[in-house]
Amino acid sequence: MEYFIAYVLNIAAAFTVIALLILAGSLLVRQKRKRLIAFFGISKSKRLRAYISHLRIALGGAFGADGLPRSMSGSAVPVGELQLVSIYGRLFNYSIPALQEQPGFWRHVLLTDVQLEVSPAPLQDSEIEKGCSILCFGSPGYNVASKWIEDTLNPVARFIPSGLAIEVDGVAPFTDALTGFAQRIRIGDGAAAAFYVAGMSEAATMAAAYYLASEWEQLDATFGTRKNFCVVLKAEPLDYRNYTVVLERRESEVPAR
Repeated sequence: MEYFIAYVLNIAAAFTVIALLILAGSLLVRQKRKRLIAFFGISKSKRLRAYISHLRIALGGAFGADGLPRSMSGSAVPVGELQLVSIYGRLFNYSIPALQEQPGFWRHVLLTDVQLEVSPAPLQDSEIEKGCSILCFGSPGYNVASKWIEDTLNPVARFIPSGLAIEVDGVAPFTDALTGFAQRIRIGDGAAAAFYVAGMSEAATMAAAYYLASEWEQLDATFGTRKNFCVVLKAEPLDYRNYTVVLERRESEVPAR
């Protein structure tokens, strides 16, 4: 009996320690998480809608893994954009710091209360969800949500109609294939915002998406939770995680159109 009581007490003590670790870890990330969801304009909705480029492949317009033409047709999405979406999934799912060194189940306990909903861009802008913050990958040529942003929300950086350059008022057009941008533009008077990451190539789009996810704290410190901003950057060709910021525009510096 004494052995059983000691065993129960040990189990209770272990769970008490775990509970305290969870509480301490939760407090550590609470403030950072509050800033994160405010930055993305999802404090109330807890939802972020992501639209990735929607490629429509004509019959016979695809290559197989062996490099030979194949008869596949239908919808597809860029591998690079899909890869970067996972970074945002991890961004909104915090592991509790105090539990990361614990063995087994406990190291995988997450704080998650944000829905990241990902889909290929619709074919009609009427199908774009506009009641919550949205995250759009890629140019208007492959993403109707990106076109809606450019046509409706007056972003600082936009693609010229041919898609062969990015234009920003007051500077020469950017034609380098490694140039991209990350922007935030408010949607209406509420907290929701459109986040637009795109580039002249897949590498540039990936760099822009990575920049937004990895530098959101610095962007929040500079622009807060409501100001529109645009950052133009140049990617390194072999590693989207390396980039150089070329131009930064804050709301007060945006020329009137």
